[in-house]
Amino acid sequence: MNSKTEKSKTAPESGKKHSKKSKKKKDRGIIPYITTPLIFCLISLVVVLPMLISFTNIAVKSVHNVQEKIPYGINDAVVHSERFDNKTLEYDVEKIGLCEKVGVLRCERVGIDTEVFFGVNRVSLRNGVGLSAKSKLNNNNSKLDIAGYSSAYFKGLNNVKKGDVIVFETTDKIYEYEVVSNRVELSPEAKYSTGMILSCDKESKAFSAYNEKKRYVVAEIMSMKDKKGE
Repeated sequence: MNSKTEKSKTAPESGKKHSKKSKKKKDRGIIPYITTPLIFCLISLVVVLPMLISFTNIAVKSVHNVQEKIPYGINDAVVHSERFDNKTLEYDVEKIGLCEKVGVLRCERVGIDTEVFFGVNRVSLRNGVGLSAKSKLNNNNSKLDIAGYSSAYFKGLNNVKKGDVIVFETTDKIYEYEVVSNRVELSPEAKYSTGMILSCDKESKAFSAYNEKKRYVVAEIMSMKDKKGE
């Protein structure tokens, strides 16, 4: 009897202790779940943020240093047409300045009517289309490689068809070309020693001279004539 009564007395007491512990656990609630992430956030702000700021400052300084070493022609180029307008432009890649206006390109059927600037770069392509430095302007033996954005001045290039006439006008001459092909492919440049190759980005994707496949319009020269009365 004594042992039973002792057990019955101790059992409730142990149960009470267990319930008190569980209550204490329950009383803690969601506070630990809030404070722990906050602590980690504070640590990140104190430790990680300064490191990110320091890294960003180093990166910015590096970019500025590189920009300072880039030649003027690439870093601060702007389009200009003074010599073209005054008809004093010499068509020599050694004498034509970067982003200098060298001509006007037209294809009436598709609505292309744009200025042509020397150099395939962002400045030229934002203001018109760019004539590659690889181009040769030598009367009927000319080979012109001209690029532009499909979302800007070459918007109608994908609508050009075989047989369309493309006109390239310089300070003293007018060249007429007939389109022989229009397709997306690898550069056809090696196949042609003369004529005109127009190119733009494929499907309105950002133009890049490094893209393997672009839209190319190839045209052969039909005629060349001197401007009259100018």
